[in-house]
Amino acid sequence: MRLMKATFWAAAVMTLVGAYIFAFPDTALGRHYKMPTAVPVLYSGLVGWVLVVFGCMYAWMACQSRIVRPLLYVGAFGKGGAFLLGLGLWLSDQMPIDIVMMLSGDAVLAAIWFGYLLRTGRTSLP
Repeated sequence: MRLMKATFWAAAVMTLVGAYIFAFPDTALGRHYKMPTAVPVLYSGLVGWVLVVFGCMYAWMACQSRIVRPLLYVGAFGKGGAFLLGLGLWLSDQMPIDIVMMLSGDAVLAAIWFGYLLRTGRTSLP
């Protein structure tokens, strides 16, 4: 359980940093990751907001005494999907490798969370 809580805290921090980078791509951190700066505020704001919501969800999960499996599935699919989307965009020359490297942490978390879900799967209905 301690490992899972640590992954939730790591996910919260990583996701909130990502929210800042996507919401404010023209900052030093956004420029470091080669984020496009000519992005309409509507899109950068919405992506940033979705990431804030996910980051807060991970922090909330870290504070719980039990793991809420449906939320863990959402998080695992979200992290895995973000990495795969980034990888696909990089392979099609639409995204710099820097962002894919940043998203590799999402791939690690998704693998840990999917592994946990498979190991602790329920064999019968409640």
